[in-house]
Amino acid sequence: MKPESAAAGEPLVRAVGVGKSYRRGGREVVALRGVDLTIPRGATVALTGESGAGKSTLGRLLALAERPSSGEVEVAGRATSGLRAAARLALRRRLQLVPQDAAGTLSPRFSCLQAVAEPLAIAGWSRRRRRRRAAELLAEVALPAAVADRPALAASGGEKRRLVLARALACEPELLILDETFVGLDLSVQARLVNLLLELKERRRLTYLLISHDLSLVAHLADRVAVLAGGRLVEDRPRGGPQAIFRPLPPP
Repeated sequence: MKPESAAAGEPLVRAVGVGKSYRRGGREVVALRGVDLTIPRGATVALTGESGAGKSTLGRLLALAERPSSGEVEVAGRATSGLRAAARLALRRRLQLVPQDAAGTLSPRFSCLQAVAEPLAIAGWSRRRRRRRAAELLAEVALPAAVADRPALAASGGEKRRLVLARALACEPELLILDETFVGLDLSVQARLVNLLLELKERRRLTYLLISHDLSLVAHLADRVAVLAGGRLVEDRPRGGPQAIFRPLPPP
């Protein structure tokens, strides 16, 4: 849950001089170079740029799913590079990555309810308690109770996005990193998902990092826009005034 003393606008997550390199085919590939980015608590920051610019890599680093090759990722002012595994895992629960490939993160063995309950099972919740909580989370993301026992992979594209969103919410996060969440969805499904994110943000006091190359969505959703090019942050500026944050889309 969110600390009572935390104030909106304070830095929640910061990348400080972050770089990331990989070994690929016997050579070094540099994905990020000296990136500085602050995500204030309660904000919706959009991260955009061309394909291959390093957006998803930065998202994984900020979610603590990977470690940077250089620089530091801070969470609520706390450096994470020297943390032990247990402390790092506790922080990761607060920073949930919602990946573009929703289907790729869902087990073919799981029903929709089991998919949402997976983090709760890992956390040691009893079967009865986690089924009850997973049913509540399905309702929170506007999935009907009838889908609960259906195979997760049989869900539609929009339903899969809601499933992985519900699974992330099971961890009671402070930050959701939404990596190309709207790709491949038709406009009516996009509109419903945008409005759901609006409701969740207000109800749960969430912070969002929206990774997207769709500039129309970025313009509609974000109150701040950061642009990556060639692994470098080339722009970081406000987008509109306070009323620009998550204007609801009209119903389809």
